[in-house]
Amino acid sequence: MRLITSSIFGLSLLGCKYFNLDTIHRHRFKLCWPNILKWVEAIIEGDYYQGDEELYFNVTPILFRTMWTIRKECFDEDRLFRFAIRLWIGHRTEDKTDYYSAQPLIACMQRKIMNKETARAEELFHACGTCADRLTDRIIARLKHATYGSSSIDINRVSILIDMLGHLTALTERTLLAVASRKVARVLVDIMTEIVYSPVLLMGHITVVRSTLRIFRTFLLGRTLNYALTLMESGILNLLIKAASSGFDDLSDKQNSMWTDEAVNGCSESKVLWELILCLSYRDMVATSRLGLLKLSQDRVDVEEYLYTSSDEFRTAWKSFETAVLEQTVLVSLFKVDYAVECGACSNKTCWLLTARKDHKKCGGCSTALYCSATCQREDWPSHRNICKKMEGKS
Repeated sequence: MRLITSSIFGLSLLGCKYFNLDTIHRHRFKLCWPNILKWVEAIIEGDYYQGDEELYFNVTPILFRTMWTIRKECFDEDRLFRFAIRLWIGHRTEDKTDYYSAQPLIACMQRKIMNKETARAEELFHACGTCADRLTDRIIARLKHATYGSSSIDINRVSILIDMLGHLTALTERTLLAVASRKVARVLVDIMTEIVYSPVLLMGHITVVRSTLRIFRTFLLGRTLNYALTLMESGILNLLIKAASSGFDDLSDKQNSMWTDEAVNGCSESKVLWELILCLSYRDMVATSRLGLLKLSQDRVDVEEYLYTSSDEFRTAWKSFETAVLEQTVLVSLFKVDYAVECGACSNKTCWLLTARKDHKKCGGCSTALYCSATCQREDWPSHRNICKKMEGKS
C-alpha cells in the first residue's frame, strides 16, 4: 500500500496543469481514473494508511480536482458521491487526530445542484447513514476545531468548511433549514470575529468573510426574525463595521474559488446591513438593534473612525440603519403609551386586511405573521410554512 500511496502522491504532484496540457494527457488521466478510484477506496476502506493519513487526505482532493477539470460528468456517478461522503467522514487516529477531506463532497454536491438532482443527493446521504442535522453538526464541530484548536486559525480549512455550508443551503430544504439554525449563526459570527480582528489579512481571510456574509444574507432575505436576532445579539454590528473598514471590498475581485465561482458571490457588508434594516419592522429586532448600538458605545468602538475608512456604500447603509432604529424606537414608545393605534395587516396575500394590531392573531409557529381569522391562516399556510420553519429556528 505504501507504493500505491506514493503513486497517488506522484499523480497529485503532476496536478491539473500537466493533465490539461493537451488531449492526450487528459485522455490518459481519464483512462487511469477507474483504477485511481479503486486504489484510494481500498486504502480508506481497509485502513491501509500506514501512518500516511495526512498525505492521503491531502492528496485525494487534488485527484478529484484534476478529474473535475477534465470530465465533470464523472461526478454524476452515485459511487463517487458515496466515496466523497466516506472521505468527509474521515479517519480518527488513536491520538484523536481527525483526518478528512471536504472538497470532493463539495464538488459532488455542486454537480447535483447543477443537474437539479438535489433529491438524489439527500437520498445518498441517508443511504450512507447521515442526514442534514448530523452533517451540519459535524461541520460546526470541525469549524470550531479549525478556529480554536491551535494557537492560530487554520484559515484554509475554515474556508472550505464554510463553503460546504454554503452549498448545503442550495441543496435541499432540509439541509437549508439545518444551516439556518441559530447555533450555526453564533459560530459563524465567532469565526468572523477571529477573522476581522486578525493582524494580517490574507486572501483566505477574505474568502471566509465573503462566504460567511453570503450565508447571513441568504437567510436574512427570508426575513427570518430569530436568525436576525441571533446575529444582532452575537455582535454582528461590530463585525460588519470592522470588516467594512478593513479593505475587503478592494481585494474581493481577486478571489478565485477552487470548487465554485460562487463562493463569495460579491456579497458585501452593506448588503447584509440593508437586510437587517428590513427586519426592523419587528419590535424585538428594534429593541435588540438599539442595544447593539448601545454596546458599541459602551465598548468604546470608534464608529466614526471605522466609517471614515469604509466605502460610501457602507456609510450610507450604516447611517440608514441608525436612522431606522431611532425612528422605530420612537414609534414603539408612542404605541406603548397609546399615542396612536398600532395597525397590522393580515398576512394572507388574498386578504391584506389592515386594522388594529390587537384584532389580529399571531401565527402559533413563528409568533410573527398576523392573521385576521383562522380561515386566512389556513389559506396562507402553503406559502408561509417554509418561512415559518426558518423563523422558529433552533437554539
